[in-house]
Amino acid sequence: MRADRGWTLSVLVLTATPWAAVLSFAGLVLLLAPALLPGPLQELSGSVRVLIGLLGLASGQLVFSCLVADRLFPSASRPVVWASEIATCVVLFAAFSLLVWLVTRVYFGAAG
Repeated sequence: MRADRGWTLSVLVLTATPWAAVLSFAGLVLLLAPALLPGPLQELSGSVRVLIGLLGLASGQLVFSCLVADRLFPSASRPVVWASEIATCVVLFAAFSLLVWLVTRVYFGAAG
C-alpha cells in the first residue's frame, strides 16, 4: 500500500509549518520582546536570552527550509538552497556552543 504523494506532502507541510512558525516566533519574542515572557524567563541574563532566541529562530528557519521549502520548490537553485541551509546550521551550532559554554561556566562557578 502506497500513500499518494500529494496527500503526504500536504500532511508534511501542514505539520512542519506550524512547528517552524512556533520555533521562529518564540525565538523572535526572546530576542525582541523579553517583556512578553513569563516571570522566570524574564530573569534570564541578556546573553543567555539572546542565544536561546537565536537557537529558536535558526531552528525554525531550518525546519521550514528542510521540511517545507525543499519539498514545495524542488527545482530551486541548489547552490542558493545549500548556502542558506548551511548558514542557518552554522548560526544554530554557534549559538548552541556558546550557550553550552555559558551554562558550563555558570555551573562551575566561573561566572556570577
